[in-house]
Amino acid sequence: MTLISADEHERLLANGRKVQSDPDCTLSLYPVVKLNNPQGLGTWLLTHLDPANSDIAHGIVDLGYPDFGNVSLSELEAVIWPFDGRVERDPYWVSAKPIFAYMADAQAFRDDNMRRAFQKAKESPPA
Repeated sequence: MTLISADEHERLLANGRKVQSDPDCTLSLYPVVKLNNPQGLGTWLLTHLDPANSDIAHGIVDLGYPDFGNVSLSELEAVIWPFDGRVERDPYWVSAKPIFAYMADAQAFRDDNMRRAFQKAKESPPA
């Protein structure tokens, strides 16, 4: 199984070479591919590959708490959940903004959900 297409692989590598020559450009890159766990938590928006080791991808890793990080593509491909569930590439997803904007959105969404949960807990006293 291949998580990323040959075209996406080339675009991710090109971005990796760009980051190598200008590390400050990392946050302005547009994600190339979106991977997800169709059975639950797990979303990865990948911006670039490490040119020295193209198995290592960089981007947003969201396993319930979004953060910038690295992920091994071969490890993601090896994961098998119950009912033969696997990490999948979203073939219809198209990046519309730079990675920093996706991170801001993910953090705002998480913060809103946390606020709602705390508010609900304050409004409903324990039984």
